[in-house]
Amino acid sequence: MANRFFRKEESECLQRLGDASASFVMATGGGTPVFFENMIYMNQNGVTIFLDVPATEIANRILKTTIEERPLFAGVHPEELKDQVEFLRSQRIPFYRQAQVSLAGEVIPLDEIVQAISKN
Repeated sequence: MANRFFRKEESECLQRLGDASASFVMATGGGTPVFFENMIYMNQNGVTIFLDVPATEIANRILKTTIEERPLFAGVHPEELKDQVEFLRSQRIPFYRQAQVSLAGEVIPLDEIVQAISKN
């Protein structure tokens, strides 16, 4: 129930920002494209870029943060984190693949991201 409330608020915020702003860059969380047709909205109102980072790297990055502050991973044992990330990624990948641009790698250089944005 709390997750649905969060996702609805997130979607409304996305649309408010998108409707009210000129050109800007927005980095969203991994779940944003999945809910309330957000990916359709983002594709219609901007350039979407999927940063295709392997699940192992995502798990390593999460472990460097305070995992308890991330509701989907709170209580997940560090050894199980990669499996949890892979599971979520497998559910979300059809949405991510709708992005207009896809860049892949463990570390994607900032200049590649900037170039992808400026081309579109």
